[in-house]
Amino acid sequence: MNKRISKIPNNVQDRTSIAWRKLCEYIDQLAESNAEEFSPRDFLGNELFSQIYTLPESIAKLKNVKKNHLYGSNLKRIPPEIGEMESLEFFDPYASYDLHWFPFEILNVKT
Repeated sequence: MNKRISKIPNNVQDRTSIAWRKLCEYIDQLAESNAEEFSPRDFLGNELFSQIYTLPESIAKLKNVKKNHLYGSNLKRIPPEIGEMESLEFFDPYASYDLHWFPFEILNVKT
């Protein structure tokens, strides 16, 4: 391996963790209530939110969400299903320093 290339840490998302299960429940609640804002840190709290490295594919259910607040996350990946968030107008991944690229499908949203 080239010594000049830094190794990217692989924090694989634990999909059996409390943080993951609560995030999935939160998404289900928002989808059912037709909520317009997705703010997982506010729902999970800092400790659990810091354990989230990717968003669930179920974000595709959030058809009415206009604002996606991901400020200061530990996200490393955003799933392509973000392109199915039909109403998304505001996407804030600022200070999510481990997030280096976005899926092509993000071009499908209004942001």
